[in-house]
Amino acid sequence: MIRTIVKSCIPIFGSVLPKAAKQKLWQGYKFLYVKTFDSAFYQRIFNRRVDSLSKEVLQQAFQQDSDYEAYVNCQIEKSLLMVTRAPQGWGLGERTVGLVGFMQQVLPSTDQPARVLCVGCRNGAELDYIEETCNATTQGLDLFSQDNRITVGDMHAMPFANDSFDVVYSCHSLEHAFDIKQAISEFYRLARPEGIIAIEIPIKYELSDTDRWDVGSVSGLLEHFGSQSHEVLKQETSDEHVRVVIRVRKLARKTTSNVKSASTR
Repeated sequence: MIRTIVKSCIPIFGSVLPKAAKQKLWQGYKFLYVKTFDSAFYQRIFNRRVDSLSKEVLQQAFQQDSDYEAYVNCQIEKSLLMVTRAPQGWGLGERTVGLVGFMQQVLPSTDQPARVLCVGCRNGAELDYIEETCNATTQGLDLFSQDNRITVGDMHAMPFANDSFDVVYSCHSLEHAFDIKQAISEFYRLARPEGIIAIEIPIKYELSDTDRWDVGSVSGLLEHFGSQSHEVLKQETSDEHVRVVIRVRKLARKTTSNVKSASTR
């Protein structure tokens, strides 16, 4: 609320204040914002928010035990903390631009918009960019939602019917999986026959409670697909990440979902 008000006022002040004064105003706002967040009162509010979001996700979670509950709580806390501590909001990252451009090179050119599932998108910036650049309609999935296109859910048991999407897209979200094979199995389940799965995942970095997987290479990532039939259309490795776009080779399945009332939007 405070962030929204201040951000709306800054352009007004910006039209009358010199550049140095605008910078001081913005720095002062960021200082006060972080100090407010660090207060004991705000921390109590934040912790209640995390608990509430965790309960919502765990109602439809892949696994029901104390270890998985701690995992979900930790992931939500980190994601919410990153959003809350970003006074300018959580915008579009260079890695999104990179993976979308990489994926575009193999997307079929059709008049019909592609149905794209974006796993771990957090807010609407990634969805907007995919829609604008790929002739697509989008559906997001994350542990909490800041956009009505994003369904709250668990990547290990997503609430959508089999074969629902032309593209399943995951940019720096798969490394957070509790069980990477189960998450990839869900990607495969939700992609239609001959559909596409596009993944970017970091490598050669320090693991933590929330950053749980370092696949090391494209082949290391593909090992987690197991026996699920696929064709690698494009792959790329840098010092910091791997990117891969695959085509799903499977027969159509009977339409089911992990949540009885769920459907794509």
